Amino acid sequence: MKQFLFVALAAVTIWNVSAGFNGSGMGGSTLAAEFIGVAPQAGLIVQKGENDFDTTYSRARAAIEKLNGVRIVNEIDHQKNAEGRGLAMRPARLILFANPNVGTPLMVASPAAAVDLPLRMAVYEEKDGTVALAYVDPAFLASRHALPADLEQINMLKRGLGSIAAAAVEK
Repeated sequence: MKQFLFVALAAVTIWNVSAGFNGSGMGGSTLAAEFIGVAPQAGLIVQKGENDFDTTYSRARAAIEKLNGVRIVNEIDHQKNAEGRGLAMRPARLILFANPNVGTPLMVASPAAAVDLPLRMAVYEEKDGTVALAYVDPAFLASRHALPADLEQINMLKRGLGSIAAAAVEK
């Protein structure tokens, strides 16, 4: 029995290392995502554009600022943070933003929705130089927190996030 447990533990350890275990309970690689049956970008909407990184980011930020009742809560420059630790990475920034009139009813309906709020939108450069913008699909958010998909706030998120993304990636 001890040998079996040792072999099982070794197999799990090898799988975690080879799959890029990141300490969050899931592997960090496509292989790990496929193993558990989840697409690597499940629940995300990713839009690619033809503009450079700075243009896409600036347009996304400006579109957020134009929305009524929405305020930018924080911005995280992952590339700058990596460089501060002597690490290199392509440009990647995250914008966190909120509208209490939209988010509060979601958290009242499902308090655990707080884990996904404030909303976030990532702008990043892929390996091939393409700039992409990604955000959580509001339908996924509704499903994840057992919220009605036809809830007005979910529809508001779909329209708002879609308009931000469209403004950011348009040529």
